[in-house]
Amino acid sequence: MLHVAILGGDRRFLALIETLSAYVDTLYTVGFDESADNVNVVRSSLENIPFEQLSAVIVPVQGIGDDGSIDVLNGQSEQLSTAHVERTNKDCIWITGVRTDFFTKD
Repeated sequence: MLHVAILGGDRRFLALIETLSAYVDTLYTVGFDESADNVNVVRSSLENIPFEQLSAVIVPVQGIGDDGSIDVLNGQSEQLSTAHVERTNKDCIWITGVRTDFFTKD
């Protein structure tokens, strides 16, 4: 089973959500109140995502802020913590355009 989460991003991610939803078993999104009507996604908060089950996590192209902040479509931000990251299994892939210090700090 392929479970993927898209955490934040801008309007470009709406096309990604529509396309990716056809290829994964479960697609979780955070920060997207809008998407195509025919797309099957689970709109969620960070706290409700089963990080342990994820195969991949996609974050905004500009990456995650050093403090864990993630820009979302409505101009707000969500706060990812190291505890969220630690809940993912060792095979989970994190996809971002820029690797920030968030992933390298202890």
